[in-house]
Amino acid sequence: MSDSVSTSAQRDGGSSRSSTAADITSAYCATAAHIGSWIIVVAIVFRMLGKEAYAMLTLVQATIGFLNYTALGLAPALVHLLARADAPRRQPPVDALSPPTAPVLDYEPADTTPSFRAVHSNGLAFVMFTGTVGLIATLIYTVSFDDLFRVPGELLSRMTMLVLLVGLGTLLHIASDASAAVLQTRRRIALDNTLWASSEVVWAIITFAAIFFFDGHLIAVAYCYLASRLLLFAGRTAAAYTQTGLLLPDWQLVRWPVIRQLLGFGLLVVFAQLADLLYAPTDYILINKLIDPVAVAIYAPAVQIDAGLLLLVASLANVLFPKSAVAHAAGRYGTIRRYYLVGTLAGTAILAVGATGVWLLSGVIFRVWFGDPLPQTQAILSLVLVHTVIGGSSAVGRSILLGMGKVLPFTVSVLVAGAANVILSYCFVVYGGLGLRGIVLGTITVVAARCLLWMPWYVVRTIRRADCRGSASAGGRGQSLTA
Repeated sequence: MSDSVSTSAQRDGGSSRSSTAADITSAYCATAAHIGSWIIVVAIVFRMLGKEAYAMLTLVQATIGFLNYTALGLAPALVHLLARADAPRRQPPVDALSPPTAPVLDYEPADTTPSFRAVHSNGLAFVMFTGTVGLIATLIYTVSFDDLFRVPGELLSRMTMLVLLVGLGTLLHIASDASAAVLQTRRRIALDNTLWASSEVVWAIITFAAIFFFDGHLIAVAYCYLASRLLLFAGRTAAAYTQTGLLLPDWQLVRWPVIRQLLGFGLLVVFAQLADLLYAPTDYILINKLIDPVAVAIYAPAVQIDAGLLLLVASLANVLFPKSAVAHAAGRYGTIRRYYLVGTLAGTAILAVGATGVWLLSGVIFRVWFGDPLPQTQAILSLVLVHTVIGGSSAVGRSILLGMGKVLPFTVSVLVAGAANVILSYCFVVYGGLGLRGIVLGTITVVAARCLLWMPWYVVRTIRRADCRGSASAGGRGQSLTA
């Protein structure tokens, strides 16, 4: 019997590794489709509709991202709670040698974890609330856009509709996250990524058709974006329906305690996301105020390369987040440990190779990109790439901590590091006279402290403690059953 159990475990392990490889591959394909569609669309707009249309589309896409905060961190919160709710159905069957009936221990508390369907229903109700808030924010931003920004005269009449359509498309994408969480926790990650990639490809194709064959203008691009996000929303909703049978909330299952759990987890994630403002955006302000307004143009290309390289490891981390949440709910801490070690090593290696390639080809890249080798940017690029690799190496650790529900320690760590970045960068520039290098060194210092020292220690400690508690709990139950 032990041989058959061992064989089954090996087969399940091989299947799990195969599934993980497929999920990671699909994530990279989806990321490539996302980047590729944007490159194609902006190229079409720039070449066919002009520089002004390109500038306005870029401005709208960049600023409309504030709507992501109206979701209140629902997606990661829902993945975490769905994984816990689904854990009972993933428990292995009782061994044939165990007693056929086990005594119920009166002192054990009843399991109050809501069902998978109930969590999804509460998530849909949560989406309806945040979606309403997002819609109001979109309408306010739409009517205020012309007052907030300078708009070329020939585009003035089109901007209201452009902002509204892009805002609605963004809200549909956010709303689809509730269904995406269902797919990710039910091991349908590759399907979810396929749906996302398909929507990106559709946006590029129908935008090309609208501009080249139907003489569309900038509004046509926005309509195409909205249509692609509607396709994504419909696809994810239909796929999630096969798992829970829900298109709308079942209001009998909606409970405040569940909403409160989603809100508590999600708000901490939002605060962690806000810490991003203490890095590049604040660095731009420090450069503008303390060094030279023109120096922002030296720093910005390096930061944009940094953001692009981080996408290489983000795809890996995005896959391991729901997988670690499911493994944590099932008590498979050895699996989580493997996710962390292998994922961190793989992500760091990918970033190191990518950063080295960019550094070696930086002169060519800048010449093709900007028509100028940007020697001053090249002078600081190597330092920027150092904190890219160090910071990116913690992406998998972030996914592990969120998957295990350790959102508060993670949020505190990024807020403290962000504040330290501002203070150190200021001191290096003002008191150290290091200029742009001082800005970069401030970031390197805090990123190294958090990502090289604190993150590995805390992740390994968290996994070890959870594993020990799980083993002790299992041992206690076994002794009670055999007593």
